[in-house]
Amino acid sequence: MHGWDIHKNGNTWGVLASFYTPAQASAYVQEYKMRLVKMRSQTDETRVAFSILGLDDKCTREEFVSQYRKRAFMYHPDANKDNVVALEQFKDVTHAAQQIRSAMGWN
Repeated sequence: MHGWDIHKNGNTWGVLASFYTPAQASAYVQEYKMRLVKMRSQTDETRVAFSILGLDDKCTREEFVSQYRKRAFMYHPDANKDNVVALEQFKDVTHAAQQIRSAMGWN
């Protein structure tokens, strides 16, 4: 199947329904959309967000969650009482995670 088949007449389901079960077709469409999002997510802002979390743009969702939790725990205000620098870093990590989630289409 070619990429152009998916967009034929703007009808994704009609083309995929003949080759896949409904669950497989839905997964295929989701994967295709994710690849498009990843290609579009090469903006400088997103690259900075990936570097703040120490990830590359080919990371999986599990790697993202693991790194985010690790960094958020490290800089969390409850763990760093009265540390203004840690608070700012926590805000940066949280903002970077939000940018990555929106760029990758993750909730």
